[in-house]
Amino acid sequence: MRISTFLLPLVIAIMLSSCASTERITYFQDVRPGEQITQGITPVTVKVQPEDKISIIVNSKDPLLADLFNLPIVSRQLGTKNSGSGSSSQGISGYTVRQDGTIDFPVLGSVYVAGMTREEIAAHIKSELISQNLIKDPVVTVEFMNLTVSVLGEVANPG
Repeated sequence: MRISTFLLPLVIAIMLSSCASTERITYFQDVRPGEQITQGITPVTVKVQPEDKISIIVNSKDPLLADLFNLPIVSRQLGTKNSGSGSSSQGISGYTVRQDGTIDFPVLGSVYVAGMTREEIAAHIKSELISQNLIKDPVVTVEFMNLTVSVLGEVANPG
């Protein structure tokens, strides 16, 4: 009996102290319930930094020539070898930017990319390929391989 008279107020106190009002939540404090935010999203310029992983693909009218500058497509075999079960997946290899801001690009060697946007890297590699007479008409595509985005709010019920 003594334990239950002590335990019941303790449980009630813990339950009441765990409640938090919506004003104490840091997101969207200045928005009233039911109000929609109409503020536009400003585009963000993403620049490459050390430890980023990027994919660089070079295309040309001569695909054999362009293949010299592209990393091989990696094929992974998952599962056991003898049972015949398992699956395979393919993925594009990427370049990890070193701490000094460089990557090792085929034929060109060490290329400095830190602080550049995707478009700037593509233009830089394209100009190097043309200036060194390696390819006359390269089309260079650069993509981030480890870019993540976080979304707050009711994503399942937009609007």
